[in-house]
Amino acid sequence: MALRKELKVYVQRRGGRDRDAAIEACTRKVVGLMMSPRLANTARLTIKLRSCKLKKDTYGLCEVTNLTEQASTKSKHITMVLQRDLPTRELFKTLTHEIKHAHQMLQGRLTRIRKPERGWRWRDNGGPARFYPFGTPYDTRPWEVEARAAERLHEVCEVEARAAERLHKICVDF
Repeated sequence: MALRKELKVYVQRRGGRDRDAAIEACTRKVVGLMMSPRLANTARLTIKLRSCKLKKDTYGLCEVTNLTEQASTKSKHITMVLQRDLPTRELFKTLTHEIKHAHQMLQGRLTRIRKPERGWRWRDNGGPARFYPFGTPYDTRPWEVEARAAERLHEVCEVEARAAERLHKICVDF
């Protein structure tokens, strides 16, 4: 499913290898495969490539916030922070994993709860919402199981990345 140009993708990098065009191409492709254009076009994606902001064993994280104060807004800002120096294959796998979390959040299936208790609220397809405290083991969180299953889409990213890198090289050489 093709996305219209309304999907806004921003890549922010501090140092490291320039893979911005490939990351943007991968993001657009994976979002197009996971989400309807209507859902995807309500989002603004910012991908931050950082070398330190994450815990030692964490490759990425995803947060969604409303762009306006109005309760009726459908527009969301998604910020994904990824480890900058990951090998390309692992970077795309992590990006795909975090895009799946963005999809879950945009659908209202995954919500981060900060008050009164800290944790996550997860709603299976059509089921009731269930609360998971922050201490819930990673492997037993249903949204993580779903995101790990979606990681296989990273192979699509590699094809998109090669095409984007070739195009970038042609433009630079021109």
